[in-house]
Amino acid sequence: LPYTIYPRQFQYDVAMDDFAMSKGVGRTYRYYHGEVLWPFGHGLSYTEFELSGCDCGDLGSDGEATLSCTVVNAGEEAGDEVLQIYHRLSSGVRDALRDTDQPAPIRALVAFERVRILPGEKATVAFRISREDFSIVDARSGDRFVPAGAHVIEAALGTHGGSADPAAATCQFQHS
Repeated sequence: LPYTIYPRQFQYDVAMDDFAMSKGVGRTYRYYHGEVLWPFGHGLSYTEFELSGCDCGDLGSDGEATLSCTVVNAGEEAGDEVLQIYHRLSSGVRDALRDTDQPAPIRALVAFERVRILPGEKATVAFRISREDFSIVDARSGDRFVPAGAHVIEAALGTHGGSADPAAATCQFQHS
């Protein structure tokens, strides 16, 4: 899904004339704090996929990193899976930003790739995570910046719930 489907109560929790994304319960998969009916990035398939592992490269001097993940078709049908890569700030960085009234998304989609995999086969997908992928927007100036501290990159499967995939693989990188 290219959007989030919220529970019925959501319409009463958010004023229709308040377009602040991060206030209250939040809006979109990036800021919403509640349980959703169908998460952003959720997909369906006639087969079953598994994330068999991700190799987290080192953070380069240019602030970029490489991530390589392997997806296995564990079902009996050929199918497509969308591997989704999300960036999120560690709780320590989020707490420090909250003290400065700087909103920070819970997570943000930074890359994705659709792969077709035959039954019993696997596909390895490599991603280059740029310095900009680690950045957020300054609420006052509108400029992007990379907050100092721990940053987490999550690899999630669309058929496992996309942005809400409970089995997402994670890598942690430290920015100074």
